[in-house]
Amino acid sequence: MVKSILVCTRTAEGGHERAESGSLIQNTFISDFRTKNSPVLSVLAQNSLPIVIDVESKVVEHEPTKRLPDEIRAALSHMEKRPDPLSELASEIGVWLRAIRYEVGEPQVSKDGRSIELVATIQLGTFNQRVLVRCIGGEVSTVDVTELDEKLDRKTNQGLIISDKRVSDEARRVSTDTDVEVFNLSDFLRQKVWGPYIESLTSLVEGDHIPDLYVDIGCYKQTLDEESKETKREEYESLDGAIDDWLSERGKMHVSLLGEFGSGKT
Repeated sequence: MVKSILVCTRTAEGGHERAESGSLIQNTFISDFRTKNSPVLSVLAQNSLPIVIDVESKVVEHEPTKRLPDEIRAALSHMEKRPDPLSELASEIGVWLRAIRYEVGEPQVSKDGRSIELVATIQLGTFNQRVLVRCIGGEVSTVDVTELDEKLDRKTNQGLIISDKRVSDEARRVSTDTDVEVFNLSDFLRQKVWGPYIESLTSLVEGDHIPDLYVDIGCYKQTLDEESKETKREEYESLDGAIDDWLSERGKMHVSLLGEFGSGKT
């Protein structure tokens, strides 16, 4: 679980309290962090790796002794002037492509400003594979698929279209007859970034027959009185199940796992 509480100062000048920094920090750090990481967390959750961002994460304002330093206020003001969503999408796609060993060229914005293209190159044995990646600011249509497919050539013979919104069913159907693959951001992360990694881990685990040998670990929860004497004990057959239940509950801020060395806490 990811839970954050940021303390933001606010100044009182002539009895008038100013809390503009609080709302800026809330929007820039907490809200945008939740939105930006939603596709990644969705992919991890689908592969039994649940991470929950607490919905109660927020900025807490309080009376300070002094205002925020000028350099911090200037930095916050600069961060408020953020690039458009399409540029952010292209930048994020570039980061993920580099993470899976692609070299990514400079982004090229289309004349109508609706898309940004990147050329991604990866070395496969004795040759380089070039992929033309088009980031779309809106729904992916059949026209997008046809246009990108026509731009492909022998040097760059594969294309990707990625949107942070959705892909029309017709565009998905048309793409099956082309060298263009279409994704929304979540699909791209699941199939191109995390999918191969999780598949390789699964193959290693199954190759070592770990599922056949693994024994699920149980646990229990103690309730103690003021003299630290046990008054109640709740038994759980599965430690994984108990933690999954805890993650899904709202308002839980802390959990401690106690056990001997090698008992399976990790």
